[in-house]
Amino acid sequence: MTTPPPYPGQPGVPPNEPGQPYQPGQPYQPGQPYQAGQPYQPDPAAQPGAYQPYPAPAGGGFTPPPKKSSLKWLWIGLGIFVFLVVIGIIGLFALGWANKDNVNDSDDVAVGDCVRIEKDSGTSIKPVKIDCGTSDFHWSVAAKVDVSSQCGESYDTVWFRGSGDDSKTLCLAREMQVGKCYEWPSVAGSLSDVREISCGSAPQSAFVAVKIDSRQSGPPNCDSGQQSLHYTRSPELSYCLTVTED
Repeated sequence: MTTPPPYPGQPGVPPNEPGQPYQPGQPYQPGQPYQAGQPYQPDPAAQPGAYQPYPAPAGGGFTPPPKKSSLKWLWIGLGIFVFLVVIGIIGLFALGWANKDNVNDSDDVAVGDCVRIEKDSGTSIKPVKIDCGTSDFHWSVAAKVDVSSQCGESYDTVWFRGSGDDSKTLCLAREMQVGKCYEWPSVAGSLSDVREISCGSAPQSAFVAVKIDSRQSGPPNCDSGQQSLHYTRSPELSYCLTVTED
């Protein structure tokens, strides 16, 4: 008796694999049988809960932005520091240049140099070294001595606080021009108050105004009615002047 071939759905016959039609005449082989002695190696991807990496999107996906380099800020800070240093040096140079002619002690001038006297804070005065060729009113340094009494009559004096060679007293002779008029305190006052004025103008209260009639190298030789101003130290100098207002 011939046994008919199995057919799908027949009891005891496994069903076909999806997508693979049943072929009559061939016994059904449901996959590879397990072979004894060969350890079972399950597919990790087929296990429940197994991790599978998510594939990277096309084009490389999201790329985090690069971190900003701190070197840029280092250069900026260095540039600012250099700029401030340069500004400081320029400021110090400008300040030194502006004060280069200030006479702070007797060593800042030599005999024969010329100065003008400016008013400083309070009753203090500030000598400033200038060019002797100017026609503006100024003083010439006739000598440097230890005490004012050594200068002699007619000389104005400037002394510096302290001790030593840089605190000598300056003996000053007034440098005035013939034909010009000047005023100074009639009794006591500051050397910064001595100044040139327009001839014919009234002097300030407690000041005397004079006109320079002549300037001589040597003893004065003045006319009657004129007054004299004589500086005996070398170079000897004298003036003949007329008091215009007092």
